[in-house]
Amino acid sequence: MVDNAFTDLLTNRYFVAVGVPGLLIAIGAVAKKIVRGPGWVRQDFFLGVDLALASLSAALIHVYEVIGRWSADVAVPGRGAAERELLAAMTFLTFCLLAFLLVVALHQDQEQKPRTGKRQLFWLGVVTNVFAGGLLTAFILFIKGVQP
Repeated sequence: MVDNAFTDLLTNRYFVAVGVPGLLIAIGAVAKKIVRGPGWVRQDFFLGVDLALASLSAALIHVYEVIGRWSADVAVPGRGAAERELLAAMTFLTFCLLAFLLVVALHQDQEQKPRTGKRQLFWLGVVTNVFAGGLLTAFILFIKGVQP
């Protein structure tokens, strides 16, 4: 019974779509710690910039995929759906770029303040992580879509 539940979890497309990037994000935090040296510091978990950049790169790749499909369907009538998909992809890409710049600006402001500040922990450890993580999750679930 446990084996069946575990198999169901690993084959659930939503768990895989969100869980795999989540695991990679956790690996990113560990990698930051390894590169920096011994001991954990709160900056190891300030992943907003990394998440926003991942969203930006995913959106850019998606735009190229949509353009590739669109250019292959030149002779097909009713390209309105492809045009809407391209517009949505470009809009999301623009939003990701603006979000990335906002997250970088927040990091620039907050990382210059004392390391023990609770405001820094709130803005960089909570707000930017949740905002940029939500952006990546939105891309995975709504823009790219979870395929059956």
